[in-house]
Amino acid sequence: MLSAFTHFWNPTGFPILYFDEGIYMRRAMHMLNYQGPQEESTFYDHPYFGQLFLSGVFQIIGYPHLFVTAAGGDLKHMVEMLYFIPRILMGILAVVDTFLIYRICEYCYNRRVALISSVFFAVMPSTFMLRWILLDSIELTLVLLSISFAISAQNYKNNYKNGNKISNLTMLSSGIFMGFAIFTKIPSFAMIPVVLFIICRQYHDKHIIRSLWLWFIPVILIPLIWPAYSISTGTLNFFTDGILWQTHRESQPLFNSIYVFFKNDPILLVIGIAGIFFATIKKNFVPFLWAFPLMIFLYFIGYVSLYHLIPLIPSFCIAAAVLVEWLSNKISKKEIQKIPFPFIITSAICIVGLFSTTMLITTNVNFAYFKAAAFVVQYLENINQRDLYNNYNKVSVIGDAFYLWIPQYIFHLDHDYKIYYDKTPYKAERVLLIVDPGLIMAMSRNDLAAKQIQKIYDAPNKISLASFEQTENKDGKISIYEYKSNDTKIK
Repeated sequence: MLSAFTHFWNPTGFPILYFDEGIYMRRAMHMLNYQGPQEESTFYDHPYFGQLFLSGVFQIIGYPHLFVTAAGGDLKHMVEMLYFIPRILMGILAVVDTFLIYRICEYCYNRRVALISSVFFAVMPSTFMLRWILLDSIELTLVLLSISFAISAQNYKNNYKNGNKISNLTMLSSGIFMGFAIFTKIPSFAMIPVVLFIICRQYHDKHIIRSLWLWFIPVILIPLIWPAYSISTGTLNFFTDGILWQTHRESQPLFNSIYVFFKNDPILLVIGIAGIFFATIKKNFVPFLWAFPLMIFLYFIGYVSLYHLIPLIPSFCIAAAVLVEWLSNKISKKEIQKIPFPFIITSAICIVGLFSTTMLITTNVNFAYFKAAAFVVQYLENINQRDLYNNYNKVSVIGDAFYLWIPQYIFHLDHDYKIYYDKTPYKAERVLLIVDPGLIMAMSRNDLAAKQIQKIYDAPNKISLASFEQTENKDGKISIYEYKSNDTKIK
């Protein structure tokens, strides 16, 4: 349903923040606090490399303590900083992605296609998604590294004295990166065909079987860490339940996400798909094998969010660059060869893309969300200061993970934090309900979590504490309510 995208949507295009960022930040902070990779109250929905990577980087740079201190006592500014720093990390990964796309295209095509595709990737509006704190952004970098190392293996074999050993090590590294990509998000396995195609295209001798074995060993073994961990902790039943939940979620078809993608970046989508068909006709199968297996998987899985299309963006950029180069060669006649048509076409497309991206960056639709998150922290701090030792003053805080991980893991405020799809009973007699459009949409589901939230939301004795909204995003109102029950649990 398209409504699934609208509760945090920027009227100029893509959302400036995506609420799933809060989920991944919560898991990374859970790991950073030495509490393991799996939260007890959440599904086994994704493997663990995403939180391992984020928490490892946070440990190195002194996040969050260094940046909390730098923000001073301004809670809203502190919340912004806590999201801004990991956003910078995602931006660095996007820069690495741009270089890797250039490297891949330089081998598969030529430097002109490499330059055009990397420029598309750098400026088109859809690549703004890579700045979100999402597993898909980490996954994409790992996939590109795997492809790049697979390309480098044959080069080392042909041009170095100990080429075979270096080539084998490089091939093993390619498999390790693909294994970690799958250990980040399972759909990465759909990228295996394009890597195998590149490997088989390079090797035409008897060593190809050994190279494929070297590549496949880490691709198979690394993702097995996920079920092995669940077995070691005695939670295999939760693991299998999480997998089944992922495959039986409510319908949100692939075409809805493609439609939203088209609304916000029509140029890249159109010329990208046209370029894939053109490249396939010309028997250049790299863009097709990159995009088609993943699209088939997403079509059959039945639940596709916009950011699930992130791994497709490089294939669109590469295919578009191939098409632009071919068109420019057809246009360029002898008498006008001095006119740089690839540069003209690419520049025109990039100017439009850069303008759209600038509109996204300069429009601030996050103010209300940051204010609401800061209010939650301050309110819970006040409760703790009033009665530090009385267990009955604990509060069940219900809302999106965007609001929960900061008081839970940054300020270590001891309360019961529940994401709105958590079906476990609330353990406190006081409930803080953070109502945004996402939570309202969640209440439409007919499950146990939705019924518990609906009971609190409809209660006549709930107290309105605060409300936040802004003119740039009128549909993004956030209201915060407090509910007190005479029971110790809300069933």
